[in-house]
Order: sequence, then C-alpha cells, then structure tokens
Amino acid sequence: MDSRFGKLINDGRRAKRITLRKLGQLVGVSPSYLSEIENGIKQPPKDKTTIENLSLVLNIALDKLINAATADRAVGKATGFITSIFGENNDLAYSLYRATENHPEDKLQELREKLKKTIVEWEVNIDHDK
Repeated sequence: MDSRFGKLINDGRRAKRITLRKLGQLVGVSPSYLSEIENGIKQPPKDKTTIENLSLVLNIALDKLINAATADRAVGKATGFITSIFGENNDLAYSLYRATENHPEDKLQELREKLKKTIVEWEVNIDHDK
C-alpha cells in the first residue's frame, strides 16, 4: 500500500541523512517498525507522542504528519472493508475488474460518482436509523 505518512518519514529521514536505527533511537520506536511504516506495511502510529517526536526530529510540520496519518488509516479501513465485501467471491472481483478494464476515463468517473452517491445515501440512512 502506498503510504503518504511513510513517504513523508522516508523523505524527511533521507534529507536529514538519518538511519532507521538512529531515528528509532531518537523517537523511541524500533527501526523495523519505522521501515514497515515507510514501506506502507504498517499503519502510522496512533499515539500523538510518536508523531510529535517524528515531527521534531525530521522538522516536518506536525499537522502535515497528522493529516497524512489520518488519511493512511482511512485508506486502510476502506481497503479492509472492500476486502471483506469481496471475501472469497472472486467472481465479483473479476466482474469489477472487467467493468473497469477498458472503459474511457469519463465512464470510470461516472462509476466513481455513482459509488460516492450510494455511499453518502447509505451513511444518511445509517445516521437516520440511530
């Protein structure tokens, strides 16, 4: 998975010429954890202290890191949800692939808009049912 947060950390670390080991020591996490974050294997840390420490050491704006972490976690949740929908249903996944494979961009945009509209309507119904 592409990780906005991981890219920011990697770019900042390389710009400062800091090894994963050194960065881990400075912020209090393991180098392997940092590597997994940089490579999009693990989600960004949830605790604000680690993000604040990364911000200070790498001189990256805290709000920029928090926004990237929030976006990455949202993508992770959405990916998990989509995976749960498809599950073992390879026919459904293949149908979606076929439906999007050779369509022009305007048709794909139309599909995106329909999906967004359906999700918004679904959210409204869920909120209404509470």
